Amino acid sequence: MKRFMPFFFVLLMVSFVQVVGTTPPGRSIFIEKGERFQERLQEALILAEPGTTVLLDEGHFELNDEIQILSDFITLKGQGAEKTVLSFKNQVAGSQGIFATGDMTIIEDLAVQDTDGDAIKVTGADGVILRRLRIRWSGGPKTHNGSYGLYPVSNTNVLIEDCVVSDAS
Repeated sequence: MKRFMPFFFVLLMVSFVQVVGTTPPGRSIFIEKGERFQERLQEALILAEPGTTVLLDEGHFELNDEIQILSDFITLKGQGAEKTVLSFKNQVAGSQGIFATGDMTIIEDLAVQDTDGDAIKVTGADGVILRRLRIRWSGGPKTHNGSYGLYPVSNTNVLIEDCVVSDAS
């Protein structure tokens, strides 16, 4: 039995690194300010291959539908929680601000405001990193605000780091 222990340990470590350590090599897609920002962002997330980082420009962006991240190993990254703000104040479709199901989803360095439902919901994923996020509802705490700012549900290997959530219902 002892002879197989090192091999088992190596397999375990390789699996752990694959889930939480690194992502497959990929490309970066920069979504800059301008017309059709939401459409360009959602299209980039739909077409993104594993390992892609979708970088968002600085600015305050008004979105009217939930953003979906359905592929594995996708990173959505802003320029900082005070610099990249996704506002869902005029949301007409979707239940969340950002909804993700892909394994090893990373969302970082941005703000999400005024969603109808949960600000960021990740479900059924293995490997989730939510980092340096600011979530808030601008009218203060009210019963019609979204229930959760960050809602990782039915996931494994979740890291939430340096995030601030305020005024969820």
